[in-house]
Amino acid sequence: MKKYKSVIFFVFLIILVFAIAITINLWATENGIGIGPDSISYIAMANSFSEGNGLSIKSTQFPPFYPIILAMSGIFNSNVTDSARWLHALLYGVNTILFGVSIYQGTRRNLMAMILGCLIFLSSKAVLTVHSYAWSESPFLTFSLISYLLFSYYISSNKWIYLVFSSISLGLALATRYVGIALLPPVVISLFLFVKQPLKYKIKALFTTVILAITPLSLWVIRNLLVAHSATSRSIVYHPKSIRGMSRALMELFHSFILPDSGSKYFKAFELTIIILILIYIIFVLYKKRTVYDQSDCFSISTISLGLLFSIFYIVMVSFSIFFFDAATSFNERILLPVYLFLTISVICMVFLFSKTEKKQTVWLLFIVCVLFSVRINVFPMIDTANDMHVNGIGYNSRIWNESPTLSTLKILNPRNTIYSNGLDVIALKTGLKAASLPKLFSPTTLVENESYKEQLSSMCNKVMEGDAILVYLDEIGRDYLPKEENLLQKCPLPVLYDTEDGTIYGLAEK
Repeated sequence: MKKYKSVIFFVFLIILVFAIAITINLWATENGIGIGPDSISYIAMANSFSEGNGLSIKSTQFPPFYPIILAMSGIFNSNVTDSARWLHALLYGVNTILFGVSIYQGTRRNLMAMILGCLIFLSSKAVLTVHSYAWSESPFLTFSLISYLLFSYYISSNKWIYLVFSSISLGLALATRYVGIALLPPVVISLFLFVKQPLKYKIKALFTTVILAITPLSLWVIRNLLVAHSATSRSIVYHPKSIRGMSRALMELFHSFILPDSGSKYFKAFELTIIILILIYIIFVLYKKRTVYDQSDCFSISTISLGLLFSIFYIVMVSFSIFFFDAATSFNERILLPVYLFLTISVICMVFLFSKTEKKQTVWLLFIVCVLFSVRINVFPMIDTANDMHVNGIGYNSRIWNESPTLSTLKILNPRNTIYSNGLDVIALKTGLKAASLPKLFSPTTLVENESYKEQLSSMCNKVMEGDAILVYLDEIGRDYLPKEENLLQKCPLPVLYDTEDGTIYGLAEK
C-alpha cells in the first residue's frame, strides 16, 4: 500500500510540474514565440519542408531536425510561428520532467532531489528564455536528456533495448545541433568504463551506438555536399581570442546561473573556487570508495560521469568552434545552458551519493538549504523576465518591432525597387519584403575583411541615388560587421525619404 501511494504521488507530481511549466511558458509567450536571426532561418526551412519542397533553403549552416519538428508542429496550424509557441511550451514541460526524473533516478529515486531539480529548472530565467525562443536548444535538450537517461538505464541493467533507443535519441540530438557531437565521447568512454561485460560485447555495443548516432547527421552532411558543395557552410579560419577573457566569461556565466547579480568579480571567483574545491573533494572520496558500490549505484555513477564528461567535451567543442569556425559564437547563457543543466544533475547526484556513502545526512540537508537559497535568489529574475516577455513580447515578436514606425512605413510603401538594410531578416518577417544586406565590413563568422567593401558600397549608393533602390536603417539593430549609419552617410550622402522614431528610409520617391 505504501509503495502504491508513492507511485500515485510521483505521478501526481509529474502532472503538476508539467502543467505548471506549460502554463508559465504560454503566459510568457502570449505575444508570440521569441524570434531571432537564427529563428528566421529555422522557420524558412520549416515552411519549405511543410510546402513539400524539402529543406531547400540555400544555407546549410543549421542541422535539419529542428526545422522538421517545426514543420510537423504546423500540421494543425498553417502558421509555423504560431505552432512553434505551443511546441516550445510542450518542450519546456517535457524537459522539466526529464530533468527532474534524471535526478530522481540518479539519487536512488529520492523525491526530494527530484523536487529540487524541478525547482532549479523552473526558477531559471536562462532556461525560460531559451524555451521561449524558436531556437534549437529546446529539442536538443530533450533528445540529450532522453539519450543519457536511457543510457544510464542500460548501464545499470545491460538491457539492449535501452542502448538502441538511447543511440537513436543521441542521433536526433546530433541532427538538431552540430555541437551535439560532444554527447558521443562520454557515451563511448562510459561503455568501456562501466559496462561489466566482455570486450567483444563492449565493441558490439560501441559499433551499434556510433552507427545509430551518426547516421542522421551523416546523411545531412552528404546531402549538403551534393546540393551545396559545403558540409555546414563554414570554413576553417583561425580567430584569435583572449583565453583570459573567455575564462572570465565562463566564470561570470556559471555564477549567474547559481547566484545572479551578486558580488564583485573577485567575490564571484572566490565563491566558484570554493564550490569547485568541494566538488573535487567529493569526487575524490567517491572514487576511493568505488569498490563499495553495488548494482543500485550504477545509475548514479553513470549519471554523474555522463554529466561531467559531457560538460568538458561541450566546452572544448564550443571553444574549438569559436577559434576555428564561427567567431560570432560566444560564451553566453544560451550556448552554455546545456552544460549548466547537466552539471546540475551530476552535482545533485554526486552530493546525494556522497552523503549516503559517508553516512553524513547533514551534508545532504545542508545542500538542500543551499539549493533552496539559490532557487529563492533565481526565482525573482525569472519572474521579472517572464513578466517582461508577457507584456512586451520577445525578440522580433516584441512590441518594439510589432509597432515599429519604420517597418509600418515600409509596408505601406511596398517598394518595387531593391531594398538594402541592416535588418533584412526582421523586414522579411514583419513586412514580407525581401531585402539585401548592407555591404559587410568583414565576415561575422571568420572575421576576414571584405576586400570588396568599397566597390559594394559604391554600387549600393549609386542605385539609391538613381532611384533604383532604397536603404532602410533600423536603429534597434546593432551589428558590428555592418557600417554604422553615420559612417555610411560620410561615404554616401543619401537623400532622406522618411525619418521615423526608430529608423530612417533613404532614397528617392517612386515615380
